[in-house]
Formats: sequence, C-alpha cells, structure tokens
Amino acid sequence: MANRVALLNLDNSWSVWLTNNQMPFTIGRHHDNDLVINSTSVSKQHCRLNYKGKNLILEDTNSYNGTVIQDKLINNNVYRVKHSSCILLGDTMLWVTPCNEWGQVLPNKKVTEKDSGGVNGVCIVDICDSTELDTSVIGYTTKLIKKLILNCIAEDLLLLKNLGDGYLAITSSAESTLILANQLLTFQSGQNNKFKVDIRVTLDAGPTFEAVGNDRLGMAINRAARIEKTQKQDLISPGKKVDKLKVRNRCIMSEFYRRVLNKAEQNNCLFIGKRNLKGFGDFLYKLYQYDGN
Repeated sequence: MANRVALLNLDNSWSVWLTNNQMPFTIGRHHDNDLVINSTSVSKQHCRLNYKGKNLILEDTNSYNGTVIQDKLINNNVYRVKHSSCILLGDTMLWVTPCNEWGQVLPNKKVTEKDSGGVNGVCIVDICDSTELDTSVIGYTTKLIKKLILNCIAEDLLLLKNLGDGYLAITSSAESTLILANQLLTFQSGQNNKFKVDIRVTLDAGPTFEAVGNDRLGMAINRAARIEKTQKQDLISPGKKVDKLKVRNRCIMSEFYRRVLNKAEQNNCLFIGKRNLKGFGDFLYKLYQYDGN
C-alpha cells in the first residue's frame, strides 16, 4: 500500500506528493533520475530522498557541489529531514516537507536567528533600469563599482561575481558588507558617478559554501536575490515606516543581516514590512532599509 511520506516543491512552480513506494527518489541532471534538473551546477546523480524507519532521509550522492539543506552542507552524507526544509542543488531551490503517519504534512518550523547562522556577508549591487541605459554606460559604471569593491573589502572577499548590471560580493564577515554598502551609496551620490546612475544595494547574512567553478552556494545568496527589487506592493504586512521605502539609491537588508549588526547600527535600520519570497515557502520575512548614510 502506497502511503504519502513527503511533499516536494520546486521553487513554488510545482509540487508533488512522494509515497513510500517511490523511495528512493533520485534527483540529478541525468535523464534516468526521478526528478531531472537541467542545470550545469547539478550533478548527474546529485542526491536522493529515502524513507527508512518512518524517517525521511536526504542523501548526497557524492555530488560536485554538495547538497545544502537548511544552511548545512551535506557532502556524500545523510541528513534526517524533520520539518519543512529548503534544499539547494547548485542554483536550484527545492522544498521538501515530511508527512506524519496519516500522510499530512508537518507544520513549518519557525525561522529563527539560529537558522541564519550569521557567518558570511552577502551584498548585491545592481544598476536600476539597466535595460534603458546604453551598454557603454553600464560597462563604465560596473568597472567603477568593481574597483570600489576591491578597494574597500578585498581582504574579506570570498567571491566577487559579475551579474551583468552589477555584482554579487560575498565576504567573510557581515560587518564588511555594511562598510561596502555605505561606500556604494556614497559613490552613487558623488562626482565619480559620471552618468548619475541609480543603484540598489541588498544585504543578507548566513553560511555560504564553496562550489565548483569558483562559485558559492547558500540560502542567504538566494534570499538576497529575491529581496533585491522589493517595492511597497510586495509587502504583505507593511511597517509603519513603509512610506520611507526608496525605489532607487537605497540599501535593503534581511532580518538575518540586521541581527548581526551592533545596536547603534540596528537603530539605523527602518522596518519596512514583511513579505513572502519566491521559493522560500510560506514564511513572511522581515525587511529593513538601512538609513545610516
């Protein structure tokens, strides 16, 4: 008899019930997996879900990048899935939720400070409305931004990745990315910004892990990418200071990032409101606008 043991969701785009008869359930790039993910950052046989002794088990099958679950890196090892959990396979995000003995999904675990880790700083800087600008303007400005980043936090950099119209910078400490954010906003309003380009800065904090191709993985990176373009209409539960949310030339941060700041800097963060993030389940995440510059 087939009994439901888990609900699998891919980046909020589709979901499927998994039964004990489907176990082990394999995930990878090769066509013979139960779930095929067509991404070069995913191994041919990346990981599998299994059901043993009434426990849902995630096993990394010696993948190149490893499997990240709830900000823990699993390399050729197993992890017992006790509650609704986010899984990162390269650049692909999955959610898996175990079921109880009656086939009902277990309730979500509240996101806590412990989950955030606060290990590395994540900073995304992007040029606003880049599709409306000449490519020479984007090229010139991104070169200046790269130079600023290297001059400001080179010693703490773990990764600097070109995003076309901006950069992703990951540092060994969250504090250094706040210094960078201040420098970026100063650049935006200064004389060096020859074409008066508007920018957005997004900050997050959490564990990140080395990946193949001089890249890094981590939930904080994915969260920052979802938070980046937040506008008032995205906030399900707006804060009292939501009217101060800037569209351009701003610095937005997650609740996880704010927690690692000292009290003086926390006081410079305006609570904007709460919103869902695509691919992050049904949680409402608190967002803040940094107003220290």
